Amino acid sequence: MTDADLLRVAANLIRHRAQHKAVPEGRWYKATDDFDVYVLAPSHDMPGFPWDVAPRCASEPVAEYIASWHPAVALAVADWLEASIPFSARARISPHAVAVARAYLHTDEAA
Repeated sequence: MTDADLLRVAANLIRHRAQHKAVPEGRWYKATDDFDVYVLAPSHDMPGFPWDVAPRCASEPVAEYIASWHPAVALAVADWLEASIPFSARARISPHAVAVARAYLHTDEAA
């Protein structure tokens, strides 16, 4: 797989996961009560009521991290990966974009 293919695969997978019908749109946020830490998102079915993205997180830092990767962030990363694919086969691909794609796809394979 070429680096350009790697970027396309990662961008498509990120986009597919972020746009899945079960994934709530909008900004996610960390919430706590007396017992647990949660990640919540606005509910489009019931405005004014939150929707649990990740109930009972291990800790507040974990909840904050999950909330920071809401769909708009994931889609922006997917767009950046695709924008990093050069128009010319001779052009250099950003090693940072390749590193992000490899990390997301859990692969260390070089092209």
